[in-house]
Amino acid sequence: KWFEPNSKRRKKRLMTSSDKLNLHNANVGRRVYEDLTALNCVCSGLSGSCALRTCWKRHPDLRVVAAELKKLYKKARPVVLATQTRNPTRYKITTGSGRVRKLFKKELAYFNRTPDLCEPDEITGSLGTKKRECKLRSNDAGDCRRLCCRRGFYDVTKEITYTCNCQFHFCCRVTCQVCRRSETLHICNG
Repeated sequence: KWFEPNSKRRKKRLMTSSDKLNLHNANVGRRVYEDLTALNCVCSGLSGSCALRTCWKRHPDLRVVAAELKKLYKKARPVVLATQTRNPTRYKITTGSGRVRKLFKKELAYFNRTPDLCEPDEITGSLGTKKRECKLRSNDAGDCRRLCCRRGFYDVTKEITYTCNCQFHFCCRVTCQVCRRSETLHICNG
């Protein structure tokens, strides 16, 4: 039933504009994957003749697919909705310049630009990254170079007290010493 042309058309009418855009972007990803899929063939036969040719599709390396999608992501086009006069519930996608045109088959698009997480935003509740603690030489999201949004960071030395050298004394008593150590924290510039 899902592959009949009539039900497909009916289903497309019920899709919201963001559903259509998500479907378009998903299809772009599928096309990239298909384009990078390689066809490998081997010939079999006596004395080098190709009496039997065996072929198969080889899946592309995920890193190659991701790199190609990242290139397309960096060139993604902003789009806005343009309602048609005859039927205001249907939409056409227009580019930000106001020209109505179809998106290319290998062109990613978005409705809203991703908010700038570096700056505070009361609407989304984001506190931004100013004065946030970061990690020096880390490969994760908390790395100072990434987290501080090119504003740089400064170091703060903090003295931390903690319990150490704890000893258990027979039946029900533990004694500990109070130790101190200095720790350097890295804070994003404000």
